[in-house]
Amino acid sequence: MEQRIFEIVKKEFEANVLEIKRIIEGYSHYMYEVKTDKSPEIIIIRFSNNIKNTCNLGKEKYIIDLLRQNNIPAPRILAFYFPKDKKEEGYMILEKIKGIRLDTIWNSLDKEEKRKITKKIGEFLSKIHQIKLKEFGAI
Repeated sequence: MEQRIFEIVKKEFEANVLEIKRIIEGYSHYMYEVKTDKSPEIIIIRFSNNIKNTCNLGKEKYIIDLLRQNNIPAPRILAFYFPKDKKEEGYMILEKIKGIRLDTIWNSLDKEEKRKITKKIGEFLSKIHQIKLKEFGAI
């Protein structure tokens, strides 16, 4: 997988890989944090580990694009490759968002901090529920 990451970074950014770190948190897809010698210096590369039509990078890209179009925070997609014939593995390259994962600090937050965060999450969910799709059903 490392060789493939080197090739993708060279192809997409004309950059060299300085460091690769596997991200083991998350529910689907293989993810790697990659440090490069050019901007963007830190990226996230996701490889599909699920070829089912119900869960794939194409749907994830659609959702991220939809969220961003509706001013809902989501990472920028820097590159996307999803072969239709599935003879090779697709990938999505995302910007690395600065911050701390909420699940790693939640238990250390006080009641007021949790309330503020929960309220903000509720506001985002409200905006998501207002998005109108062209038709009803699966993406």
